[in-house]
Amino acid sequence: MRIATKRKFVPTDDTQFEERIVLFKRVSRTQKGGRRQRIFVLAVVGDKQGHVGASIGKAHELPDALRKAVNQAKKNMMEVPLLGNTIPHTVIGEIGATKVLLKPASPGTGTVAGRAVRAIVELAGIKDILSKCIGSTNAVNVVWATLKALSSLQTPEEAARKRGKQPHQLLPWLKKLEVEKVEKADFAEVEEEPNRTQILEEENPPSSGIEEAESGDSQAGQSPSGGDDTKSEGPSGSEDSGD
Repeated sequence: MRIATKRKFVPTDDTQFEERIVLFKRVSRTQKGGRRQRIFVLAVVGDKQGHVGASIGKAHELPDALRKAVNQAKKNMMEVPLLGNTIPHTVIGEIGATKVLLKPASPGTGTVAGRAVRAIVELAGIKDILSKCIGSTNAVNVVWATLKALSSLQTPEEAARKRGKQPHQLLPWLKKLEVEKVEKADFAEVEEEPNRTQILEEENPPSSGIEEAESGDSQAGQSPSGGDDTKSEGPSGSEDSGD
């Protein structure tokens, strides 16, 4: 099943993903020659940086089913808007008889979720969130409902643009968060300045006192010789002029 979203993410070859199996079971069907067993796998894939996807794989063996699920999940990946370590606002996703409620949480809360929801939000990079599953708890429906809820999230900039306002007017604490980021960046620069001066001093060490003394002695030894030459030239020049 594919979730319709405007934030589709196309992974590159360098992108590193983490895989988790949410549901694994053996299914069988009766045919003329007997029962035919297959493996059913529901896998979630994410990079913990705001990108996540899920899919189902079926095969006669577990490795083949997992490979199919992972490859298809990478094609169904979406981008999740984050606000720090949580989501921007409360959202509800509904699939069939399943409803999943996701609420933002303060830093340090952690992930309060069941197995299926936890796999998705953790691989999406969400560290602080509150969730509640309402209605059916079927793992497949819970996964799709969670993805649908994440796909309907809006960033503060998008919501403010629709209302003709500034983002900090919708979220007053957002401006405070931006100020804290600027202060942290300035503090980091102040801490780096002593390290830079120390590195420059190590690369260009100051000259020692012995070298200065030697240079002073050499200059002193050269100055008398220069004076004798001028004096010797003076008399000779006067005698020539007298003659």
